[in-house]
Amino acid sequence: MLVVHTIIWGIPRFIPSQLKSFLYAHLAKASARRGGQLFANIFRLPFNLVLKLSTEPTPNEAHGLRIAGSIPGVQAPLLIDYASTDTCSYTLMSWIEGDCCSDVWDDLTPADKQRIVRELRMQISVLRSRTVGRSRCICAASGASISDPHIPWVREDPQVFSSSSDFFKQVWVGLNFDRLRNTIKPAIQPLIDRDAVPIVFCHGDLLPKNLILPGGLSQRRRSNTALTIIDWEYSGWMPLPWEALKATWLVCDRDEEEWYGMMREVFPESLADLEADWLWRTKANIPILLPAEATRLVWGNVACIGDIYALYDTTRVLRDLFNQSVFKRVHVQGSMRDTFAFRRTMKSQEAISTVEELSFAYDEAEKSVDFEEELLEVHLKHAPRLKSLRINFSEDGNARSYPNEFQYALLRTLATSAPGTLRTLALINLVAH
Repeated sequence: MLVVHTIIWGIPRFIPSQLKSFLYAHLAKASARRGGQLFANIFRLPFNLVLKLSTEPTPNEAHGLRIAGSIPGVQAPLLIDYASTDTCSYTLMSWIEGDCCSDVWDDLTPADKQRIVRELRMQISVLRSRTVGRSRCICAASGASISDPHIPWVREDPQVFSSSSDFFKQVWVGLNFDRLRNTIKPAIQPLIDRDAVPIVFCHGDLLPKNLILPGGLSQRRRSNTALTIIDWEYSGWMPLPWEALKATWLVCDRDEEEWYGMMREVFPESLADLEADWLWRTKANIPILLPAEATRLVWGNVACIGDIYALYDTTRVLRDLFNQSVFKRVHVQGSMRDTFAFRRTMKSQEAISTVEELSFAYDEAEKSVDFEEELLEVHLKHAPRLKSLRINFSEDGNARSYPNEFQYALLRTLATSAPGTLRTLALINLVAH
């Protein structure tokens, strides 16, 4: 079977480049029709292959995989091929069969987690030692300007940075604001002004969702299979502390979330940077907004992690975020069907238990409202901190398009299941019957 896969994997090199994008677009559609669409932009293919679509014309992940694959000791998917058009790009790579760490997190023992720490520390150390000094500028793996969700404001002025000082000024912005100048700036500015911070190649998204245990957790415990790092979309030539900052940027309670402590062990040389980043994220109160990046918007969501707002537009990102974060305020906007899907995700992750402000805005009416009463009841009963609930039946005010039974069910559920903490209730565009 391995020989067959090797032969198949070699075929793309003989396909004319002008035909590749056309071919990969049709392979993605065929995969979706056969149930192989894993996420909005990821498609499972036969022969142990996976195809990833990006809305960026430059396939940064392909360049990242090529660099990672050239370094012995770094475990990553094998880059098979890539192609691009003026509006998108395709990356074809090997599929890593196994368990995703985020999926089996609750089954991991302390010994399992310590092994993950050791292997990550070893692989990152090798990656750094083999790439330090190879780039004098801070840029994406492809050589293009930085585009990262942690510093989305850089997209307004795309650039390749010539120094770590210039880069970190964009990471910890706002230090000259009156409320920050005499509070957190004295602690952070010395790190920005450091000289000779090494530029190394970084994965840029080290989170449990991007760590695969090849063969599965059970097999890993019986063998020496190495941890594999996937999703090199945000890889690039970055200042050495960046890997640690990106690995922890979604942590909202460092005292409670075990992942933060594990990353401190993986990156002991970056403890000062982690402290500075935590100080900035918890005290600066500067919004981090992620623009839509999905090729197909499933729903739009605005949520609040601690005091920092974030905008997410893909099912995968949202689900992964609920695995790791605590939300106080959540706003969901979309069709009823999309809202149902989102709220089932919230239910399965029990993320609703921390929400204090919850609002829904239905963009369009649908006749299928079977789950609404059940879901709303579940969410109200599992939201002991809920203080504010807002439901907007449609932005255009056409509330009469919503079935009467839905509105009656809503009112009945609110009357019987609303928590005692609820102080604000707004039903916008509700038609009186």
